[in-house]
Amino acid sequence: MMKLHTPAADQIRVYTLCTALNCCEAQLQKMIIRGEVPHSDFYQHGRASYWSMATLQAWNPDIARRIAAIQAVTQIAA
Repeated sequence: MMKLHTPAADQIRVYTLCTALNCCEAQLQKMIIRGEVPHSDFYQHGRASYWSMATLQAWNPDIARRIAAIQAVTQIAA
């Protein structure tokens, strides 16, 4: 389970992971059940799921790079 003091940049929300995988939340849940994607590290604000960047990097470095690119674009847009 992710520590509560994990920096926000290292907390990957379900929506960001779905974008990187090009799938919806329902598809992601099925992928998690089938063991194709790791379970989230942390839950916050009710049902919101978060993964640590380290977990996703260990699971699939290509997806972690996509997420980093998504985060870079959203930081520029903000």
